[in-house]
Amino acid sequence: MLPSKKAYRASVNKIGKVVGELKLLHYDFQKLISIDPEFNPPRALVDIFDSELDERERGVYDLLYFGRLPGEERIIYFLERTFSRYGKKAFCESFFRAIEKGKIPESKYVEEIRDFCRSTQLSHKKPVHCLMS
Repeated sequence: MLPSKKAYRASVNKIGKVVGELKLLHYDFQKLISIDPEFNPPRALVDIFDSELDERERGVYDLLYFGRLPGEERIIYFLERTFSRYGKKAFCESFFRAIEKGKIPESKYVEEIRDFCRSTQLSHKKPVHCLMS
């Protein structure tokens, strides 16, 4: 994620092969400067995630994606997106909250996901942050 189209085009071939598709984000640096006159914009912002699912994560994701987990459709969709975008911790927090609110009824799949959430297994989301200036 680079702050200019020129830098994006120059880097997309090299970096894209290593980290996958790059996305250009637009930051309003003028607004940031108006908030803090000493703000000095960085040359590049990078946020990389390792997103390969292991076998157990794939099983949980499939329960959500293929609609096997009973519950409100919009809640299941939200859980699927939360899991794929933000990882296990965010997913499990949202999952337990949905159960508490009665949005997901008890089932064998709920118990399977509970076991997954209680495990100490690391998430597929392992953030690597870099700020260059």
